[in-house]
Amino acid sequence: MRAQKSIILLGGSNAVLKEGLADGLAQLGDKVHNLALGGTNNIQALYELLRPRNAQILQNADLIVLEKSLNDIGAFANELECASLEVLKRNARWCFETLHKLNKKVCILLLPRYDCDQSYAKPINDFYRALCVEFGFNFIDMARFYEEHNLEAYAKSADSVHPPLVIMRILGRKIAQYIEDFSLSSATPKYTGAKFQILTAREMQDCAKESNLKLMQNSRYSEETYMLYIGDSLTFPPQCNGAKIIGIHTWSRGLKDFNFRLFGVPMLIENKKASMVYETSAINCVFSMKDSFCIDAQTFVRLGEEIPLSALNNASLLPPPLIAKSLFKSIGRHLSIIQPISA
Repeated sequence: MRAQKSIILLGGSNAVLKEGLADGLAQLGDKVHNLALGGTNNIQALYELLRPRNAQILQNADLIVLEKSLNDIGAFANELECASLEVLKRNARWCFETLHKLNKKVCILLLPRYDCDQSYAKPINDFYRALCVEFGFNFIDMARFYEEHNLEAYAKSADSVHPPLVIMRILGRKIAQYIEDFSLSSATPKYTGAKFQILTAREMQDCAKESNLKLMQNSRYSEETYMLYIGDSLTFPPQCNGAKIIGIHTWSRGLKDFNFRLFGVPMLIENKKASMVYETSAINCVFSMKDSFCIDAQTFVRLGEEIPLSALNNASLLPPPLIAKSLFKSIGRHLSIIQPISA
């Protein structure tokens, strides 16, 4: 019997579903650290790779499995989300760079998706394939397998977004079974030079109400959150000036008997030069900002209760208190609109 291995799983809902990929990875007795979160793209994977609380398990990992291409396809095809191909590619490259710097065995999964026109899937899948070659990562191309074997009708007959659980479970088991056959990358790709920092609500100014700090948890996730009510606001510390917000982690208060897909809360990020409104859902979510926002000394975050519902994606109910977990930002000279930060 071989020694127990440590496997990190990053992905979307296909990595979260019970009796699927994650359970397959664990069938041989290996320890699976599931950092996946449904409905999220590579910003969430990048976020988990950089969170201090994950540093030890990443250091001890024998294999890191990533499946995010399917979520990128959905974001690209969704008219409400309006995610640009440029931003999705940028996020994917940042994630691949961070994985490469860990010097661990990496396996990228390309899963098939048939709930949208394949003109949206092709550029995403082709870009991931090119990244796998550039960074020297192992990859399993189920999307191409489905295409070459004319399995589109089969995929659509059940769930065109989630491959059958039995297939994903077998795939996970096979990955774990042949973990020794995966190779370390010997590639030397050119990095963008991006630097990242996670800013939690505790570190923001005007966060004086300790009673607003709450532990949100369910059977899978546990997060310290800050309750941001209508009338409250949070501002950024001076060291954030010139940085760019690329993603936000939120978890709104759970309610009974409601459709979370129709329940949105408008978050307003504003300064004297610009303002942006993002709809957050009533679930644990890390979402990418399609138009990165440059922070200055007068930037603040608050609920956008006065924003008309027509400006939101799917909101149809009155907004509850929002729980702002953390703001994720990118600092560096690689982005032209970011001012260099002095040492």
